[in-house]
Amino acid sequence: MTLAEILKDSDYRQSRFEISKADQAALLNKSVQFFKEKDNFNLNEFANEVMEQPEVIESFNRYKSAYQQERDIDIADDFTIYQEEN
Repeated sequence: MTLAEILKDSDYRQSRFEISKADQAALLNKSVQFFKEKDNFNLNEFANEVMEQPEVIESFNRYKSAYQQERDIDIADDFTIYQEEN
């Protein structure tokens, strides 16, 4: 599962903290915009610009850590974003 898939994961969005459907949509839209505008992904930058709220960032980081441990995988905190050519 990629970082983007974690963000879309309903278990993450619904069980980790209370967030309205409107806020979920806004978070997803901010995520999409972030990936469109950036050439490189940095988790800290993403958290500050997209998630913004400290409790959301903390919840995401806990979920990401648990997800990696459960599946014995490592999800990079920094990577190049490849844009599709039209």
